[in-house]
Amino acid sequence: MSSWNPSHDVRTAMKHLSIDPVIVRSVCCPKCFASYALDDIPEFCTWRARRRCRPCGEPLTATRSTHSQGPITVPRRLYSVQSFRSWLEWFLSRPDIEDLLEQSWAHQPSDDSMRSTWDSPAWRSLGNFSTTRGNLTFSLFYDSFNPLHNKIAGKVVSCGVLTLRCMNLPFDVSRRPENTFFIALTPLPYGPNVVTITALLDPIMDQVLPFWIAQLIQTYKFPLGRSIRAGIVPVIADILASKKALGYGSHACEQFCSYCLCTLDQLERLDLENWTIRTSEAVRTAAENWTAAQTVKQREQLFKSSGVRGSALHRLHYRDHVRHTVIGVMHNWMEGVLQHHCRVKWGLGTNVLSFGSSSGSSDSDYMLDSDHDSDDDSGVSDDGDADTREVAWKPTGRRIPVTPTFNPTDLQFIRSRLARILAPTWFERPPANLGVKAHGKLKAIAWQNLFAYCLPLILVELWASESEPEPRNSELLANFDHLVAATDIVCSYSTSNTAADAYNAHYIAYRQGLHKLWPTSASVPNHHYAMHNGDQLKFWGPLILLSELPFESDIGELQDINTNFHYEDMDYTMLKQISRKARLTAEIETNADFRHTDDNGHSLADILLGDRSTTVSNLHASSTTAKKASRSLKKDLAAEHYTAILDYLNSRGEMFQHCEQAGLTCTDSVLPPTGQNFNSFKQYGRQFSTRHSHEGNSLVLVRRPLGIQLRGFIEDVYCIDIEGTKRTFLILEPLESVPNVLNPYRHFTGLACQVAYDRPMAARIVAEPSHLISHLVALRCPGGTFGIPEPIIITRSLNQGRVPE
Repeated sequence: MSSWNPSHDVRTAMKHLSIDPVIVRSVCCPKCFASYALDDIPEFCTWRARRRCRPCGEPLTATRSTHSQGPITVPRRLYSVQSFRSWLEWFLSRPDIEDLLEQSWAHQPSDDSMRSTWDSPAWRSLGNFSTTRGNLTFSLFYDSFNPLHNKIAGKVVSCGVLTLRCMNLPFDVSRRPENTFFIALTPLPYGPNVVTITALLDPIMDQVLPFWIAQLIQTYKFPLGRSIRAGIVPVIADILASKKALGYGSHACEQFCSYCLCTLDQLERLDLENWTIRTSEAVRTAAENWTAAQTVKQREQLFKSSGVRGSALHRLHYRDHVRHTVIGVMHNWMEGVLQHHCRVKWGLGTNVLSFGSSSGSSDSDYMLDSDHDSDDDSGVSDDGDADTREVAWKPTGRRIPVTPTFNPTDLQFIRSRLARILAPTWFERPPANLGVKAHGKLKAIAWQNLFAYCLPLILVELWASESEPEPRNSELLANFDHLVAATDIVCSYSTSNTAADAYNAHYIAYRQGLHKLWPTSASVPNHHYAMHNGDQLKFWGPLILLSELPFESDIGELQDINTNFHYEDMDYTMLKQISRKARLTAEIETNADFRHTDDNGHSLADILLGDRSTTVSNLHASSTTAKKASRSLKKDLAAEHYTAILDYLNSRGEMFQHCEQAGLTCTDSVLPPTGQNFNSFKQYGRQFSTRHSHEGNSLVLVRRPLGIQLRGFIEDVYCIDIEGTKRTFLILEPLESVPNVLNPYRHFTGLACQVAYDRPMAARIVAEPSHLISHLVALRCPGGTFGIPEPIIITRSLNQGRVPE
């Protein structure tokens, strides 16, 4: 590395780095996805669905013309799977990985709350496997995407991505692309169905299953080899994808739920304590019986009675095939429950396609998981008949309310308030023209931010500002209050059994309110799936840590990879390129030579990765202003700020004298009167600023002594060298809360909003970065709002359970 010149050709550099993954390719039947070795390709596919069935018979080869060799025979499709052993050897050869893994093996779970998956009962559900050194627990993610994105109009193709992530790494480390194992991409142009997906999962199981028994792997700390075991435990996907991969029937089946035995005619059931929950043993038995059946009729009967088919994932004998399947918060809640409430219950945006999407939406969209098309659950049999015959599910009541909840005046009110919301720069704002086609399709985070943070600041004024609001408005607000409270719990980065019980109470009350407010608008399967979130919170801990959000970012990376759009090679190109980039990023992180610059200021990291020379910041790690302080000039502190910092230190028992105090001796500790003044700093991976620099980044929630919380604006930031240690101090302008009797939000505790006067208080408060809890979102309202004469500001915390309060 030391002799490499950054001006050399990038392809030469990539070649010398030896970062190419080991990818095993096999011939794949375009119809049934059965695999064949490259050195033994039959003319036609010989796979049989059952022993008595006819072979598939699909041609496996085609003739292609070449300039140099003329016509040649080539496979029609190839299936590419990355070597698990090879990746594991590379992964464990990195110098920092084993120290990070050690954190999970040594972790002691908390008794009262769960702040990570390591605290959960699920982490201990395999006995001492997860706590034994050398044992690795992986999650499996599966989803389909269109690799063409919008590059070729009118072309709709499907490619499935299968990835593994090591759950023994801390959450913010495991989600990075360089720590993600892209094990396979399904061949294009069409994805497998519920039966043929087994042929694509089997090669993956063949690689992972042997590692349940210890294997000797060379690692950074053990170059002669270390005993390593590995297993796949949770399966993470949207509901339709997980059903396909795990062999469950779709939402169209009578036995539609993967977690309980409720049937389609019981969608409105809310007596959760009386439901019959599936067991792993029963699911495995039903799958084995279905696989062993030799006729279409037998399989139909077995599937109808159980709602379960065979799946390659059932080969993972150590998995609990019910409890180890995660309900994806992103699709089930953000793009499911929340989007459904907005579009169907409120009727907002129902006159446009897909809430601004140009592609439209099917009946299964957002009623189940979001914008995913309903999977073909018919299966493919060898004789051309449907392997399973299901009657498509249709809602029994009206999907769209007769009268939209918001009239044009209400919509204008909401849009004007959305445009005025004060928020930090990292906050993804919902569009101010909500419900209009021009803003395009909302992301999952935008749905969460709309319901959890923006609308709570707005709808109380709309529905409850009058002295005697209309009864329906009060009911709408109460229903919304329960929805927001449930959203806070299910999307939080910390949870507990008490929180899970509160989720159940709020969500059941929310659904009871739906039935009362919209009696003709029936529930949908996604509403039922969300009833299981309470149990999932108790078993898995914070569900947001197991959401699809980081995996969806991986899909965006795959879509951005340049290919030649040849279907036979696209999956291989994407798999190879994203794996190479991941390995390159990891190498740059651990090798300082990549950041050495030449005479023109160019580094190898800049050339190979462009602007991205480092990984995503750790959201839970602190960063200080030390580097800025070393480059900034000192200046005198404002007199009032100097006095405030001195009083703050003395109140904490750190006794310092004023620099101008008479009679000082050489033994007295004096607070320096000078320091560096900054406009911004980072904490928890977020940018915090002074008010004059960026008002949205300056509005914060801080922790005070005795558990008191304070909201206010950061006025100034100082870094002072105190006895050889650089310490950062924040000067805050605190907000004065309105009297509780005037606060309309006291009736809506689920909205978790605070109301304060929109004016600075005379006193200033001093805090340190470690006292910060989070940014706030806020809405300023003029005097007279809620009958309060002075202008007010309504605030809501963006902590989301990340930092203990």
